[in-house]
Amino acid sequence: MGFWGFRLPAEKRDHFIITTMIVATAALSYYAMATGYGQVNVDFPTNGLDLEKAKVVTRPIFYARYIDWSITTPLLLLDVLLMAKLPLSSTAWAIYADLAMVITGLIGGLVGDSWRWGWFALGCFFMIAIFVSLFVDGAKAVAKRDNSLSSFYNSTVLGLVILWTAYPIVWAFGEGTNQISSDVEVYLYAILDVLAKVGWGGFILYHNERLTASYSKGIGRSDAETGLLQD
Repeated sequence: MGFWGFRLPAEKRDHFIITTMIVATAALSYYAMATGYGQVNVDFPTNGLDLEKAKVVTRPIFYARYIDWSITTPLLLLDVLLMAKLPLSSTAWAIYADLAMVITGLIGGLVGDSWRWGWFALGCFFMIAIFVSLFVDGAKAVAKRDNSLSSFYNSTVLGLVILWTAYPIVWAFGEGTNQISSDVEVYLYAILDVLAKVGWGGFILYHNERLTASYSKGIGRSDAETGLLQD
């Protein structure tokens, strides 16, 4: 995929190269976890009214997954925001919120007491901030530049948001409450990762010709640039 992408004209490479980096990073992460690395054991106290029956269990926290997400989810956002052509400050804010979401999730997983839910709430706050950037700022930017691309952008963002919303649900039942085993957690995250990275990335690549055609018509140019070109 990456080799093919580098052979394309420069204006058609972006989505291929980004998707290649996403998939390659995820593959490294899962290789680390499959070989027994990239994890740390955390004491997880069980909750209950009978203190005599309460016990502490040990649960593995796969920090390799969070390293993966700190690289791949900003790239996923960048892949989407390339369509919107947001200003640099807006793009930087979305990526910052994404990194903050991943880091708060990691800290919450490593915290062995009820304070984990504070970190979880912070992570959800940053996730909402990302969704606002995508649905509000990004949608407005696309609509101003090309109405024909607006519906495609909105459906793409909606699919990504639905997938991303499932992650904190898995976190809550896994690292949050220990209601599901770490093995089940790995399977669920693996399914979501395949859909959000390989599946969603493939969807973008399938429409790559349409996207690059829209870019060539002037998407992303500022009003001043467009005026200069018309002059």
